[in-house]
Amino acid sequence: MNCQFFAEHLGEWLDNELSLVDAQTMAAHCEHCGHCWAEAESLRGLDRLLGAELTISSAEIDHLCAHVLTNAPEPRPTGSVARAPATHSTRWLSGSARLGTAAAVGFLAAWLLIRMPRVDELRGPLARQPFAVLSPIIPEASIQATSADTTHQVRQSTSPFVSVGCAVTAPAEHPCEMQVSGGGVIRLDHATRISVESPQKVQLQRGKLWFLGTRECAPVTVQTPHLSVICQDSDCHVTVSAGVAAIDALRGAVRVESATGRDGESSPHVLMAGQRMTLDARQQVAIAAVDPLLLPSWMDRLLALKGPNPELHHRVAALWQQLTPAGQPNVYETELRKIGISCSGELASFLCPQRPDTSAPPITVDDEKRRERAAMILADVVDYDSAQPLVQLLADNNPGVRYHAARGLARVAGHSFNETPADWRAMSQAECELVADAWRRWLDNPYESLPPRAPRKKKA
Repeated sequence: MNCQFFAEHLGEWLDNELSLVDAQTMAAHCEHCGHCWAEAESLRGLDRLLGAELTISSAEIDHLCAHVLTNAPEPRPTGSVARAPATHSTRWLSGSARLGTAAAVGFLAAWLLIRMPRVDELRGPLARQPFAVLSPIIPEASIQATSADTTHQVRQSTSPFVSVGCAVTAPAEHPCEMQVSGGGVIRLDHATRISVESPQKVQLQRGKLWFLGTRECAPVTVQTPHLSVICQDSDCHVTVSAGVAAIDALRGAVRVESATGRDGESSPHVLMAGQRMTLDARQQVAIAAVDPLLLPSWMDRLLALKGPNPELHHRVAALWQQLTPAGQPNVYETELRKIGISCSGELASFLCPQRPDTSAPPITVDDEKRRERAAMILADVVDYDSAQPLVQLLADNNPGVRYHAARGLARVAGHSFNETPADWRAMSQAECELVADAWRRWLDNPYESLPPRAPRKKKA
């Protein structure tokens, strides 16, 4: 059985008009096809809503028909009918009855159409503004949304829309995203499980959840076993693990309600950006400071899976500004390295333009040292496909940037065109451009024979 046959006979199946064999075949197909099962559940729900909203008693129908028949104008017989024998009057009466019945049925149909709600109203606010699983890299089939029907049989659906009452489990290999009303986004770490209580409320059962709100987004409540987190125009990170709940406020204000007051009533807290709140199994609350830039590693992985995007650009830019000019690597450099190759394009965009705006203030010594450190990170994370910016950096005015660019290319290519990375510190601008052209030709065709060493004058 295919989905087309299922769709054509769905109504007959739900009305129990199919044979036993066909009904069993339809049921078996529905068990294995999430799309067809979702269509059947949608039609069942629509039938239930129509039955609840449009139930009219027989007394109301009889009263309506009597009202139509009573007020219907009596037709005036023609002359031929007036001269007809009395034995033919029953035909005229049956025609009048048919006319009145037709008028009653028409009036009743019009009244029902006026009373009938629109389909989008029957489906409720969730169908108009559903949770949608966004998976630009992750296949939709890897996101499992389970729900229980009237027989309490758990079914799995691969539909990108998640309805109220569903339990959503993120893939075990990758994080995923869910779109909420107003443009807000809920992100789930791998193997995280939530249940959708309403279009603006989810319950975090296990794992890690990240909420990014907007001004247009309605307030969203994230419930944990001991906490309720209310977010709107704010970003927060919620974790539930081993009976301990933790909330990180990363942007804006986050309202947290928990039953921790001595009087047993709800004790609300308002976390500002940069604060973390933890609640253990003993209902003990602790509030500490947290750096919003030090995101969990799974968030960096999700941004990397999505490819180049404005959020990744802003994150790399913020970490770039926190790089220390010298000394040991700080935590922000570690975060950049965690992002890995996905930050190479963003770092290159900051490194390659050397203040093209003439009205900008001159580059300071600390700025140049920060560029050297960024070039070092770039040289460590690039691969062949992202090595093109390193060739441009070979002609940089900063000898330290040239050194790291040559080191990165030597690591990717396995050779250095007879030039060691240290040679690039002392090479002139013309010599740098000459060898950079050889690297460009190699990137265009890495399988051609290596060119000879670029000629340059040796110092005496």
